[in-house]
Amino acid sequence: MDWVEWFTSARRDPRPERVVRRAARPGEGRHLRLEVLEVAGDVEEIFASKVSAAKWGRMSPAEQREWMAGEIERKTARAEARREGPGRLVVKSTGVKRLRLLLGPDDLPPEGAVVVTLNGRAHRRTVTSDAAVLLREFAATLDRSFLPVAEIAVP
Repeated sequence: MDWVEWFTSARRDPRPERVVRRAARPGEGRHLRLEVLEVAGDVEEIFASKVSAAKWGRMSPAEQREWMAGEIERKTARAEARREGPGRLVVKSTGVKRLRLLLGPDDLPPEGAVVVTLNGRAHRRTVTSDAAVLLREFAATLDRSFLPVAEIAVP
């Protein structure tokens, strides 16, 4: 395999319509525009498996892996954000108490508030471009492909 060719041809979309972030604890970082700030009480990074030894022993190795994958899924927070147009974002989440969205210039509506629909509930926020957000985020990531100019924390 030609690794130089592969790496030079690999490009990520800096403005995807949909972003998913998983987290087992706050502070795990963000994915492009989405960051989990606070997780629910049932989200755990380290947890003890709650299955009886007898039940575990009756499972095949494939069933054991499937069972553990389900436990990990239940113990991990998940947030999925989708842009629906300027000033409109839809977020579906489980295990997330609070999250932060970073907005680029084309995410801001020409006038009025940004509406973030979180699990079916609309949150309206008046947001304006802020040079401090742009500078802070660029200094943290050095990412020139996505330059956020505003941020919103919900709920």
